[in-house]
Amino acid sequence: MVPDVSRFFEWSIAHRLNRVEWILLGNRRWGSLVDSPLRQARLRLLAALGQGLGLMVGVDDPIAFQQQHSWVMTTTLAPEVWQVAAVKERVDWLIGGAGFDFLSTEAGFSEFSAPDDKLMLRLLDAFAGRVNGTWGKEATVKVHCSSNQFCKNFKDPRSDTPLNFNFLPTYAGPELGVLPHTVQAYALDDPSAGVYGNRNFTFMADYMRWEAGKGGARGEKEGFRRQIHFYPETAYFINVDIDVPLFLPVYAERRLHDLLLLAEAEDEEGFRLAGAWNFDSGWEWGYWLNSAIMAAAMWDPTQFLSGGTDSSRAFEEAVERSLRQLAPSYRSRVAEWVSDMAHFQYHTLLLGELGDDIDAASSCPDQVKLSGIAYLCGKDTWVELPRRLGLTFTQPNYVAFEEHADPYYPHVQPLLAYMQRGTERLYLDGARLVRVVEGENNVSPALMEHLKEMRDGAHMLALRAQQVALLYQATSPNCTEKGSDVLRDRLKLLSESRILLKKATAVVQSRESRYQAPLGRIAGWRENPTVYHWDYLWSVKSLYFWWRDQGRAEAVSFKSRWSFCYLNRMDPTEVALGVGKNFLRIISTNLPRIFPWSGSITDCLAPPSKEYVFPRDL
Repeated sequence: MVPDVSRFFEWSIAHRLNRVEWILLGNRRWGSLVDSPLRQARLRLLAALGQGLGLMVGVDDPIAFQQQHSWVMTTTLAPEVWQVAAVKERVDWLIGGAGFDFLSTEAGFSEFSAPDDKLMLRLLDAFAGRVNGTWGKEATVKVHCSSNQFCKNFKDPRSDTPLNFNFLPTYAGPELGVLPHTVQAYALDDPSAGVYGNRNFTFMADYMRWEAGKGGARGEKEGFRRQIHFYPETAYFINVDIDVPLFLPVYAERRLHDLLLLAEAEDEEGFRLAGAWNFDSGWEWGYWLNSAIMAAAMWDPTQFLSGGTDSSRAFEEAVERSLRQLAPSYRSRVAEWVSDMAHFQYHTLLLGELGDDIDAASSCPDQVKLSGIAYLCGKDTWVELPRRLGLTFTQPNYVAFEEHADPYYPHVQPLLAYMQRGTERLYLDGARLVRVVEGENNVSPALMEHLKEMRDGAHMLALRAQQVALLYQATSPNCTEKGSDVLRDRLKLLSESRILLKKATAVVQSRESRYQAPLGRIAGWRENPTVYHWDYLWSVKSLYFWWRDQGRAEAVSFKSRWSFCYLNRMDPTEVALGVGKNFLRIISTNLPRIFPWSGSITDCLAPPSKEYVFPRDL
């Protein structure tokens, strides 16, 4: 894997990045390896590879953030003096021993839970003091966008109300920089369909402007400004985009929009952000394009404005520059196609609009439940269960197959039909364009492969939109009433969806042979350092989300019809706390032998020991 890391560092330099960070993982089952000299030497090698090319190399190491196998520095159950000592010891191990140039960390136990706020603040100050004061390096903390967490002992001076726990670093010392982190494709001024319990992310933009412009709660009083780095993303990963897969250049378009918004605010309000970072989950299925555009825009988003203030062509210009190896005539046509796709995705997938005409038929009655992306995203146990319990969850909300009484149900099929037509048109446009470019003799094979990858991504998006539309038709009231004609129509629609799945499988298998990393490393079902039993593209290889939706719609078993735990692939305690994988797997295997009725419940506790195979396991 070291050659792959070197290639990534070379790409980073070629795209003018100046720093790279990854998240350190840890697991009790790794034993002494987790903090061994061997691991430290390996990390030192990776850091040196990047530093040798002129990159700053750092890692995110959480203080007490137990989510997803994070390698925590300490436990808040220990005496505070021990906790502080453990934080300092880990900082020394990472900077002095592994040679990293900067460190970032996390506040809280997870994105959704938090310890005592006073204790957490003292630990953040201890962390920043050691990184910055002792080693002279940069220390930062992630500021997440989760909702409904408030401090007991600190108020937000802007409103004199309990402080959002994510904003706790505003009371830290000046040594600690912050990384305000927004998720998925939504821009700072977009409605966000209930993602993480939020209707939008304007509160994150307001926080950045307050912290950078006035110094936040502490800086405003003491006269300092901490470093603020905007930290959005170009691939969220779990269920939402690259692992479905959905080709979404709207990610890059919205990131450019964000950076232009912030640049305008900087000029108008007289503050300066320290920079921008990007959360990236992978490059397959065309996601390299999002990362390349973001890398260019982070330095100066106004470079794409062509000397004016109109941003309507800024994204198209950014795409053209990313494809500058193409002949100018083809480059502009490909950029126009990608820009058209991003425009459609913004208005229909993110906003739920049906067309460009401003009338009652095209407006979205409720973006929270009627954005197109909500229906294309994958669904699993840990989306369905909190949704039914009325809890916030990480994806955009939607109207489920069977929710015929929902007041927004009549709006779903028109949205899906419009989305199906739009994605198919865009795929066909791209396929024709690729054929034209392929006919030229002066296009390099590597560049041609990138264009084909974008075409295949657009194809999968169109197929997914078509599948979802078919399944909602098959589960509509017209197809669930009694009667032979109704049953025949329902079975016909479900059969069409299965045929479509074969087409999608063929596209996936063709693309897998061209992945930039070994298939067994990025698309297998296996134990790995993460909390997941599968690699990040296993759900693409298996078309897991597509088949799960198919099984839900066919409803041939009690589990597929009623159980939230249907085809569960995660261990909730492992994801949230980093423990329990083997223990809960034992329970889920043996409890049904004692209580036969418990099978649908134990499915929630842990995934199966063997890989799902579809359609066998529906």
